[in-house]
Amino acid sequence: MSAVLVLATGVAPTAGDLAALRACDAEIVVCVVHPAPGLWVRALTRLRQSAKVRRARSFAWRQFKRGRRVLRRLQRELARLSIRMRPKPEAPSAASAGDGSDREPPLVTFASGLSGIALLRLRRAIADVERELDSHGKIDMLVSLDGQASTVAWHVARSRPGVIAVDGSEAAVRFLTGSLASSIDLGERAAILDAPESLYPALVERESRRRRIVVLAPDLTEADLRAVSDSRADADVVGLRAGSMHGVALLAGASAVMVTTTIEDVVGEGRPSALRVLGADEVLDSGRIVTAAAVQSAVAPSGGSQHLLIGPANYAGQGAAWARALEQRTGVTARNLTVVSPQASFMFPADIPMTYTDWADPVVRARAAVEAVLPSTHVLLEALRPLLGLGDSGASTAWDLQAGAREIAHLVLSGRRVGLVLHGSEARRPREHVALYPMSPFANSGHEDETQARTTQTDNVHALMEILDVTRFVSTPDMLDFVPGAVWLPIVVGPTSFIPGRELFSRPRPVVMHAPSSGPLKGSDHIDPVLEKLDARGVIEYRRLQDIPPSLLPSYLRDTDILVDQVVLGNPGVLAAQAMACGRVVVAHLSGAVRARFGSTVPVVEATPSTLREVILGLVAEEDASRAVGAAGPAFVREHHDGRRSAAVLFDFVRGE
Repeated sequence: MSAVLVLATGVAPTAGDLAALRACDAEIVVCVVHPAPGLWVRALTRLRQSAKVRRARSFAWRQFKRGRRVLRRLQRELARLSIRMRPKPEAPSAASAGDGSDREPPLVTFASGLSGIALLRLRRAIADVERELDSHGKIDMLVSLDGQASTVAWHVARSRPGVIAVDGSEAAVRFLTGSLASSIDLGERAAILDAPESLYPALVERESRRRRIVVLAPDLTEADLRAVSDSRADADVVGLRAGSMHGVALLAGASAVMVTTTIEDVVGEGRPSALRVLGADEVLDSGRIVTAAAVQSAVAPSGGSQHLLIGPANYAGQGAAWARALEQRTGVTARNLTVVSPQASFMFPADIPMTYTDWADPVVRARAAVEAVLPSTHVLLEALRPLLGLGDSGASTAWDLQAGAREIAHLVLSGRRVGLVLHGSEARRPREHVALYPMSPFANSGHEDETQARTTQTDNVHALMEILDVTRFVSTPDMLDFVPGAVWLPIVVGPTSFIPGRELFSRPRPVVMHAPSSGPLKGSDHIDPVLEKLDARGVIEYRRLQDIPPSLLPSYLRDTDILVDQVVLGNPGVLAAQAMACGRVVVAHLSGAVRARFGSTVPVVEATPSTLREVILGLVAEEDASRAVGAAGPAFVREHHDGRRSAAVLFDFVRGE
């Protein structure tokens, strides 16, 4: 039986997480690390900052009791599920202080940029997990359930070669059941997680958030809400009013959000739940609302500081990666919000993750608007999808393109600068692609239904873009052919991608990998037959991967000699950049125009469906030349995809250039 330590931040693992791990006959231990609300730190901060000490002490006591209730609920739930939650071991005594067990955990370079409180929390969390491991004995695996726990798990696994750290229950199950490729070498690096630099900034001092006031009234008006906001410039204000159409709207020139929801959320049974979701520090009933005397002039959304919000698509984790690149290299505050399906097999790291179920609740969206949108001065909307359906009571889903276009207009009216980011499929018109790429997947008669659906979608996107006067960004250089006047915002790969793999062509048969995100778009129906035949002849070892968790892909790539990315699309994507970063040979179809846009030689071996077989045979036969191609990859990716170039583009946008 394997022993698994599940790391979470103040919340219990879901029933699905526990059931999946139980099915692997795993002994489960749960460890809560640095609870998300930061109860004690927030209380102390309030005591220092508040001029009214008595109110601050009362607030601290309420927060303490709230935290105690959360912990008790968690313990009851774990007891019901028969899962042990070990008590935190006592701190080392003075007699044992010399054995090194209480030494300060080593931190990677990125942590030096954290504030004092955040750094202290990180060190304490690492120490808590280390003590948990020591007290339990043999723990085989750390399973982190969110980004904050991932940051801690990554550091712990670096210092314990016998412990594997994985991100999420799905990756854990793959290890426990032995379904992962046995060729992954865990000897040099125990942590299968991505490096913390590419995780979201979980340890930012969220305790310093502004005070939050919730105003409830069935017939609440915008003037009423603005009056409260104008009188409380130090607070964010959320108004709840009843209505048949649900919606969330920003008040231009004010740090306030208006929510239209059911009567139960305002005065009925749902009111306590709504207040808990919104995290209210103060509640005003309808009788205490003061009528607005006058509307004051508009103010900057975040008091003058620059704050960029990116969302909600986060395709391939790029929304989070761009936010980290800008923040780490320029100091501009950047966050990303993402909305995904609850049935998604895995999620990329995000500052504010939401599911479609969350999005359907206007109260949940209102809290996200307060925490993500109100502080922002600049917003990048991805794939023309709506962030939160702001100002649009008719927004029904997080995929409503019309709602996305209306939200852009609403954000502009609120005084924010707005841009649009297009990743590829949502704006790559099939007709134009066929004209530029003779082997286009859209020319394949076997994909007619998908091509027709994409044609309709891309036509709608381009029609909406014509009426939106905002800066347009594209994530890959080939998209400049489909979005005239766009700015290239390069993709970013995390530092884990640059860890060197094994020596190329050091196995008896070269390993060739193909891991498409979309088989039809990558040309898998051309790639698979060629590589399968070469594998059958013993020329190569073909590894066909599908639906691999993102945190595991770097490990697969480091054990690969050749990656065949795509042969029909012309798009140099994230996987190709990750493969080049660790020195692998990448094969793909890129046009001359796309290669020229990089401004330097692109170390990608050209191949089309008709030439793929000869290209692979040539790479296998000329190992020295192939090694030279692979060796050029890391420098190329550092020049274009390590975040510096992307941060410069985003910084120009924030500065208004």
